[in-house]
Amino acid sequence: MRAAHGLGNVILLQPSDRGPLLRRRAFGAAEHVALSQLAIDCLSGPDRMPAEGEAVLAHMVATVDAWRRGPGELANEATALP
Repeated sequence: MRAAHGLGNVILLQPSDRGPLLRRRAFGAAEHVALSQLAIDCLSGPDRMPAEGEAVLAHMVATVDAWRRGPGELANEATALP
């Protein structure tokens, strides 16, 4: 989200365990956590992060077919890995 005034906030986090990264996806050279994990992290964050979490949830509702995996799709993705 664009910051309304001044500079935006950037928070770099490192999880205490690998759980949040289990369903990550790669886009080019960058890896991203699952949208659900992103929403949870934003909703519980400081400053304007809860508003960003609400925006992620709105995006998820509007684009369910684009991000939700179907039955067996995760297994298919795993078998395609090198």
